[in-house]
Amino acid sequence: MAYTKGYKSTGRPSYDSLVLFKIELLRTWYGLSDGEVEEQVNDRLSFSRFAGLGMEDIVPDSTTVCRFRNILVEADLYDTLLAEFNRQLEAKGIIVKRGAIIDASITNTPRRPRGGKSYEVVEDRKEDEHIEASEKAMLKEVVKPNVDTFFFA
Repeated sequence: MAYTKGYKSTGRPSYDSLVLFKIELLRTWYGLSDGEVEEQVNDRLSFSRFAGLGMEDIVPDSTTVCRFRNILVEADLYDTLLAEFNRQLEAKGIIVKRGAIIDASITNTPRRPRGGKSYEVVEDRKEDEHIEASEKAMLKEVVKPNVDTFFFA
């Protein structure tokens, strides 16, 4: 095996290779960076449970995830493992598609969008008066209010 779990008396304890591989799957499936996958595993219960981590467990940092992937790539195992994993999923009738994480949180912002300007005709002039075409109507500028007309408490 290219990645071995070490048992040293100093430093952080090593992570199980299965945990790191599952985190790498999440990173690949959702198109996340190493830092983003670390954040998502820390944030989302579904991600941490998939990776095999409990609430009390420490999530591997982005550097650990990157080093694990690099070890697999250098040993020419990365593509082989993913291909085998996908083959086993397909044999069970499971098709994996790439996903996207969308944050739809509503937050207050100190800036508000500017309203738009429009013009309305105040007075029409008669056609027989000798006035330039650009002065035939008197226009009044009307400023529409901002797009956000409500506030969150």
